[in-house]
Amino acid sequence: EEFVDKKFGEKTALIFHDENNETRMTNYNSLNSISNRIAMALLEAIQFNNLKANNDGDWIICVCMKPSDNLVTTLLATWKCGGMKKLNQK
Repeated sequence: EEFVDKKFGEKTALIFHDENNETRMTNYNSLNSISNRIAMALLEAIQFNNLKANNDGDWIICVCMKPSDNLVTTLLATWKCGGMKKLNQK
């Protein structure tokens, strides 16, 4: 993650054309920052609500969104939750 931030930070990570056919672009630094904040919020919600993991030790997170750059960011955040959870357990 640190390597990507240093090497590709300001380069375009996502290009998305919305329903108004407007182009939205996100760079790697923004994508990483936003997905980290979403991941931390998800982990805090799990902890605050004292949710129990399934038999594999994972939580099931359902995402229902229209295809967009926000969907990609949210999916990245859910994947990061597993890695952040493991880092916090050490």
